[in-house]
Amino acid sequence: MTVLRNMKIKGKLTLGFGVLLLITTFVAAYGVGNIVQIRSQHEYMMDGPVEGRQILRYIEVRLMDVRRIVTFTALYTGDADNLRNAEEDLTAAYAALTDSMEQFRQLLVNDHRIDSAVKGVISSQIAELERSIEQYMSQVVQPILVFAWNNDRDGTLAMI
Repeated sequence: MTVLRNMKIKGKLTLGFGVLLLITTFVAAYGVGNIVQIRSQHEYMMDGPVEGRQILRYIEVRLMDVRRIVTFTALYTGDADNLRNAEEDLTAAYAALTDSMEQFRQLLVNDHRIDSAVKGVISSQIAELERSIEQYMSQVVQPILVFAWNNDRDGTLAMI
């Protein structure tokens, strides 16, 4: 305490500004660190969960497309050109679904922030969704196409 009393005004002001500069530097460094952390979290959100939700939304839309095509197939019963186009559309939609599932699975595998137990649960849900799509394609879509190709409108409508 006697050191401060014996210091001249110039020394006291220099020491005060030095302490203030040191505190300001620490606060600025802390702020920069938080900004870097927020940026990292933002990049993760854009690359991970948001992209995953976009893929899931794309899967949902493709499933609606499949349902729409199947519904229109009843109208195309006996019309070879339209049935051929419907089959091509269904094949493309199924391929898009398969690709999207694989993209989502890879996104999940590459996400280091998700716990392995949670990854396992999500992976099993993806597998269950794939099985349901396969079942829908084989037990609903294919019979509808067979009825439509055989010009059996009643059978087609019964399956829808």
